[in-house]
Amino acid sequence: MSKKEEETKKTVKKTEAKPKPKAKAEVKEQKAPEVSVRKKTEEKNVVFVGAKPTMNYVLAVMTVFNQGANDVILKARGRATSRAVDVAEVVIRKFLSKEVKLEDITIGTDTVGEGNDVRNLSTIEITLKKK
Repeated sequence: MSKKEEETKKTVKKTEAKPKPKAKAEVKEQKAPEVSVRKKTEEKNVVFVGAKPTMNYVLAVMTVFNQGANDVILKARGRATSRAVDVAEVVIRKFLSKEVKLEDITIGTDTVGEGNDVRNLSTIEITLKKK
């Protein structure tokens, strides 16, 4: 055998002898963050208002109240804030006028974007509660 053939055999043997790293041993287990039971029940009573027609959100609020909830939170931001106000007014004045009252209104600002595209969005949370 020539020197080149012997060298290639040696390098092949060296590469075969090295054990491959196990991917499972290197991955660290990540635990999911603990969420309280109270937060999960509150999230069921939240209706996020967006670009759909107003009556879709009115129906969603009515459904949450019919499922036994005592309060519903309407959340919206940006241009959807006026639609959230409309949803609250329709529910209070037209559908559940004697059963539901306006409990609380919270307004705020969210910062959206990264780098030079940072902008502020207005937010609103309207809480409706059964009397």
